[in-house]
Amino acid sequence: MEQVAQGINSNQFNVYPAPKYSIDLLNRQFKTKLVYGKAVNHSNAYPMFNKKADPKLVKAVNKAMEELKKDGTIKKLSNKWLKGDYVPKD
Repeated sequence: MEQVAQGINSNQFNVYPAPKYSIDLLNRQFKTKLVYGKAVNHSNAYPMFNKKADPKLVKAVNKAMEELKKDGTIKKLSNKWLKGDYVPKD
């Protein structure tokens, strides 16, 4: 992240495709002045398993993730660890 911030702050490049939490992290920690642009990916997938993963396990994890999202646990964790609400909206 530090190298990315150095590249941005030195005008080596002026675009950095990243999720919102990464942009916020760069702006907070390294004083970059990045702004959000148009999203290029609209996936709400959680990249936890490869395509060969056990379908029963994937289904169980997806169900648990949905329950954690509904009860606000994921939002609380996002705010605590990422310093913002980065839970995908349905």
